[in-house]
Amino acid sequence: MKPSKKIFSKRIVLVISRKKIVLGLSFTFIVVLVIFTYTLFAFKVSFREQVTQANLKQADIINDKAHYYQQNIENVIFNTSKVNTEVFDNKPIASFIKILSNTESSGIKIEADFLNGEYLIAKDQNNGIPFNSLVITPDGLWVKATTTTGRGVAEYAYMLNRLLSNVNDSKNVEFFLILQDKYKQLSFIGLNNPDWKNKVIVEEGFSSIIKENGKTYSITATNEFKSVSSNTICFSFVVTDISTIKKSHSSFLALLIILGVIILSLVITLIVLFVKKHNASAKTEVFVESHKGESLGDYLGNHEINQIFNATKNGVRIINSNFDIVAVNKSFCKISGLENEQVVGEKCYTVFHGIYCHTANCPLERLKNGDAGVESNEFRFKKDGKRVRCIYTATPLLNSDNKIIGIVEDFKDISEKHAVEETLKQTEKQFEVFMDNLPIGVFIEDGITHEVVYQNTYLQNITGGRSIKTFLPAESAEKLSKSYLESEEENQLLDISGNWKYFNTHKFKFLGVNNQLKIGGVMIDITKKKEAEHYRDVLSKAIENSPVSVAILSSDTEIEFINPSFAALTGFTIEEIYSKEILNLNIEYNSGNNLAKAVECIKNGQIWQGEIHLKNKELDHFWVSASFTPIKNENGTVQHTVTIMENITKRKEYEKEILYAKSKAEESDKLKSAFLSNLSHEIRTPLNAIIGFSSLLSDNDLSFGERRNISEIIYRNSNDLLRLIENLIEISEIETGQLLIKKKEFSVNSMMSDLYRQLIEEDKKASNVKLSLRKEVRGDDLVILSDQTRLQQVLFQLLTNSCKFTENGFIEFGYSLKDENTLMFYVVDSGIGIEAEKQSLIFNPFRQVDDTSTRRYGGMGLGLAISKHIVEKLGGKIWINSTPKSGTSVYFTIPFIPVNSKFEIDNQSIHKQSFKWSNKTILVADDIDANYIYLKAALKKTDANVIWAKNGAEAVDFVKQGSNINIILMDIVMPELDGFEATKLIKHINNQIPIIGQTAYPSQKNFTHAKEIGFDSMLEKPIKVNRMLMELDKYLSN
Repeated sequence: MKPSKKIFSKRIVLVISRKKIVLGLSFTFIVVLVIFTYTLFAFKVSFREQVTQANLKQADIINDKAHYYQQNIENVIFNTSKVNTEVFDNKPIASFIKILSNTESSGIKIEADFLNGEYLIAKDQNNGIPFNSLVITPDGLWVKATTTTGRGVAEYAYMLNRLLSNVNDSKNVEFFLILQDKYKQLSFIGLNNPDWKNKVIVEEGFSSIIKENGKTYSITATNEFKSVSSNTICFSFVVTDISTIKKSHSSFLALLIILGVIILSLVITLIVLFVKKHNASAKTEVFVESHKGESLGDYLGNHEINQIFNATKNGVRIINSNFDIVAVNKSFCKISGLENEQVVGEKCYTVFHGIYCHTANCPLERLKNGDAGVESNEFRFKKDGKRVRCIYTATPLLNSDNKIIGIVEDFKDISEKHAVEETLKQTEKQFEVFMDNLPIGVFIEDGITHEVVYQNTYLQNITGGRSIKTFLPAESAEKLSKSYLESEEENQLLDISGNWKYFNTHKFKFLGVNNQLKIGGVMIDITKKKEAEHYRDVLSKAIENSPVSVAILSSDTEIEFINPSFAALTGFTIEEIYSKEILNLNIEYNSGNNLAKAVECIKNGQIWQGEIHLKNKELDHFWVSASFTPIKNENGTVQHTVTIMENITKRKEYEKEILYAKSKAEESDKLKSAFLSNLSHEIRTPLNAIIGFSSLLSDNDLSFGERRNISEIIYRNSNDLLRLIENLIEISEIETGQLLIKKKEFSVNSMMSDLYRQLIEEDKKASNVKLSLRKEVRGDDLVILSDQTRLQQVLFQLLTNSCKFTENGFIEFGYSLKDENTLMFYVVDSGIGIEAEKQSLIFNPFRQVDDTSTRRYGGMGLGLAISKHIVEKLGGKIWINSTPKSGTSVYFTIPFIPVNSKFEIDNQSIHKQSFKWSNKTILVADDIDANYIYLKAALKKTDANVIWAKNGAEAVDFVKQGSNINIILMDIVMPELDGFEATKLIKHINNQIPIIGQTAYPSQKNFTHAKEIGFDSMLEKPIKVNRMLMELDKYLSN
């Protein structure tokens, strides 16, 4: 079939596409090469720049030395005291300095006509060298200079060689000159190294790089001196040690070249790989396109396809949409090990199948579901079960309607060819060890003389290396000699120890080395099996239906018999465990040793009875009541052991449950007793202080200061008693699931500051303990959404604990942003610390580190349990790090939910010290006269008019009578009419009167209900004066 124009166009497009991509990759190669070349050029420029900078620095150093030398000359001329004669090597100055003119005598003879030689003038007058003219005289090269100072003007000359010897040190040359006369003859001045003379570039602005003695030097011409009357030229040179620069650049250059070679190699490799892959892909695409629209039968009948099949190195298989194999090439037959006739017509999942057959990842199913192609690296399985590792590719075959009529599968065998050879080598090495360790007899005898050629170790231990027929009865030996055809039979023989053995012998003939006839055989010892069969016939009927598990062991504790109950109990069959030692079965759970004790006991001829924790074949564990009874012969030797086991797992579980229940009951009883005793102590302790000190207040002899101290003591103990009661209520709410969290916006810094002030005011810490607060975010900008009351409760509890257990040192608390979603609080102290083994107990209710009656520190053991529950309800975690005698650090986290707007705080109310409401009337509705007296006394300093309603009905009557009431303090629980009903009626009469509730039930449920009724605010009992005054001020200050 001739290719259509469309196919021809397709091929042209593919070729053009390939050329474009190859050109793209080639362009990439060129770009990489250009970048690499540019990098080398930039590197070279950088190197030259660094050398130039080094030369300039060296020139500055030489310039400083030369200036110093010339300055000393001028000091001599002007006869100053600042002359360093060491510069002139302490030699007579007149020998190398000539005064040409001097306005002020210096004591040196003036030789005005001394310089009559050839003058050389510097090309660059600002070259940094402190001389610009040289004079060539018969005595050598002289520097001519003029200087002007406050003491006069002098014209003088000095020998250049003297300057050079002073500038250059004794080891290295740093500065020298080259004189070139009109005959192009060179004279080196100051350069003593003859190896350098032929390496120096005699031209201004150029450098020579010279290596010597492991170092690298740069020799750079700094200036040019020209003769006025002739072609004589002189160049000055600076010598710079650039060894360090050269070394660093050489290392970098080597690395750069290596990287460049690697990158270029990778690009070239990618180009080659792409061309190869693109060629294969292009051929396949053109092939599919050229046959698009044909039926699958047209494919298979096409001669071109057959040629492609058989010319392809990879295995190719074509499958129709019904999973039928319709064609394979020769390579596929070779890989799969099957002939074409064995494959074609079969289902694809039965021939050379893979792990994805019959799954959702079946290649045909995936292509039907819209995948463009399938590629994988997987194992394929031959008919004999062997695996072949293949690179697998599947491509759909489409008809003219673009419907899948089949797929083309490509298999590339990537199994290592030497795998079989390596396996054979290893097998040969292991063969000898393997044969000698077989628990069966293996022999080879001469096929004619029956002489022993080979016996493995196992058989030699039985026969001593002699022929097997030597140990057989005469009749059996003759039969064995005549039956050396391939056969299998049982034999009984007497071994070298005089014991009868039973063997199952399999014999066969084969040709050995040099085609000599050999007879091989395998002998399996079935002696124990025979014995087991005998005993099984005797005992099986008696114990086969026994409800208990029975096993019979040999004298070596090997399994000889088990009944069905034992098999059901352990999951092992007799065939699996026969002749295996019971200890080697590994049936005792958790590596126990009761079974070993039992075995040791029966080996000593004693009966063992007890309980053993076992596991079955499926690793399920259970308990048995076991009895091991040894069976002895007439000589008293143990021949067998009868083992009887009864499953007592359920009984053990019942016992365990009873023991656990008993332990829990005892622990609960202990905790209950300790709790009640501790509760009595914790309640009576503050009550003792409250009652005792209250009785002292009536003593008229007490001073005002003493009365104030007693009041503070009563107040602190009252707060302690209140917190104890609150803790008991809250632990009850936690256990009943009624503890609620109410989130609102609040300032973290304000809360922390309030806590700090509260601790200072209540004087919780010891006097020699430093309390500090750390805030990560300064100011009041950190506003979050959480339950401020609960959070403050947790922090106060932790701080109270730190104050209780810290007698010296410090207490620090604060917070930090752990991450963008987490806010972490901490309390760190230098207290007594907690032992590691007790740290896991302190968050349990009613548990303390020290729960003895002699403990030093009080408490109910509820605070940390409540704190842990609150933190977890807030969505955080709490943990502790502590070291005994070093201190404790408690950390807890909550979700960080910031509020964007800045939180405004009513500082006016917080810091207000006095309240004056002389023109205000406050109605107190409370049926308890003590409560009214307390509130009236607390409000006395405000000059407010306080009136009393003894129940809710009287409060309503006051409002109905039109009394000028500005605010009402309403109790909730009152006779006749409670606070809720009274508030409803009052709000109905006058909705403008603020009502503040008083409750001894500060639950979230009550607060919510109060708000719904119409209460403007709520106060918890016991009511604190400052809290009440600030709450009243919100409504009375307007």
